[in-house]
Amino acid sequence: MKFSCAALSLLLTLAGSAVAAIDDDEPPIQVQVKKSGALIIVDADFSVSVTPRLAWEVLTDFDHMARFISNVQYSAVTSRQPGKWQVAQKGVAAHGPLSFSFDSVREVTLTPFESITTHLVSGNMKQLDGITRLRSEGNGTHVVYHAESIPDTFVPPVVGTAFIASQSRHQFEEMRIEMLKRKTAVAP
Repeated sequence: MKFSCAALSLLLTLAGSAVAAIDDDEPPIQVQVKKSGALIIVDADFSVSVTPRLAWEVLTDFDHMARFISNVQYSAVTSRQPGKWQVAQKGVAAHGPLSFSFDSVREVTLTPFESITTHLVSGNMKQLDGITRLRSEGNGTHVVYHAESIPDTFVPPVVGTAFIASQSRHQFEEMRIEMLKRKTAVAP
């Protein structure tokens, strides 16, 4: 079964147990997915032991996301204005018989080190609006993500939402691993 969901545009798969071990000491990532008619609501919440600035650098590194997110085939900032970028992304996430392909152009509003708001301009979704908030927390950063989307095809209520939750959790695990890798790379 094939369906698209731009909310999954940041999904990834990481190979290598050494890199995965970087994430071992971090608390679990919480993800909830709800379906209300055609509307898909994704909420994710996690902490990471890096500064808000470093978390921000990874979350907004759109020009290089295809390097550290394996299911992103293409990602680029196509327009930059102060505090507002236009980002194009393409890719596919698959597991078993399910696959999500995404092709989106989004307007991204940036409030450095605090929030990233996205709004779908075009692509294979009917609607996508999301916000990622960052908050300093002890020696790290707390990240809270909320997105509401309407895919252009049917998403099965149980199997589809479970797949979205699993892939979203994996997406954020992989982004957190990238944050921790960059932290390790700059540590003395």
